[in-house]
Amino acid sequence: MDKELIRQAIADVIMDEIVSRVSEKLMQLQKKALVVCTGSVLGFDEWMESLRQLQEAGFSFDLFMSYGAMNVLDVEKIKQNISFGSVWQSNLDKAPEVMAAGYPTIIVPALTVATASRIAQCTADTAASRMILNSMMRGKNVIIATDGCCPDNPKRKELGYHLTVPLQEKLRGNLTALQDFGAILTTAERMTHKVMHVIGGSTVKESASAAACVLQETPENNQKKQCVEISRMVIGRADIAALVPGTTLRIAPESQMTQLARDMVQMKGIKIVQERN
Repeated sequence: MDKELIRQAIADVIMDEIVSRVSEKLMQLQKKALVVCTGSVLGFDEWMESLRQLQEAGFSFDLFMSYGAMNVLDVEKIKQNISFGSVWQSNLDKAPEVMAAGYPTIIVPALTVATASRIAQCTADTAASRMILNSMMRGKNVIIATDGCCPDNPKRKELGYHLTVPLQEKLRGNLTALQDFGAILTTAERMTHKVMHVIGGSTVKESASAAACVLQETPENNQKKQCVEISRMVIGRADIAALVPGTTLRIAPESQMTQLARDMVQMKGIKIVQERN
């Protein structure tokens, strides 16, 4: 056999092993999560169960609760059902961005309309909104349950809310902005499945009744789709997280993609075009 072919085969095997080990290590690191709660009660029992399942799957959590969350959520019930390393309530002894910087994954199980609006407008004037927006800027895993801020959540009607069409469109626009900024949107009931899909590893079977607040494609969203080229040797999750859903990504013939990046590609509907030599 040609020596050059042997060398190339060895190099391919080594590269595959490196990518595999790096992906596995990244997956373990990303199971360290900061849970950021704002003051929404919708989906409370569902996201509590989701966090419990994630903890059983090897996740470790610290918890931040906004002032609003402390007023409307059962703090003691949360602490009794989920083991948290550290718990911060409202006031912090350091900047929110600094506190959140050490966590690869940010989970927001209860996002309010007010906080969603702040982030969509890039107005980070509360601790929670600063943590979430800054984490998006850093390309972290930011998974948000939209039960409390989605106008299409059927539980809103049960609570007596009747939103006008313009208001519904405004609230959907906030969610579209969060998604475009890099957030992963889900519901409290589907949160376990979505987090495991983003991080990697085994998935949890979803309830047949699970329903997401799904953002429908619109002509405006379609216009944002683009073609991007990345020439790096190894392409990671952060590269894909920065892309608009539906983007066509061109990569070099020798480029390798981590498993986390491939999961993100599938989730965001990215089309990969790998150039040939």
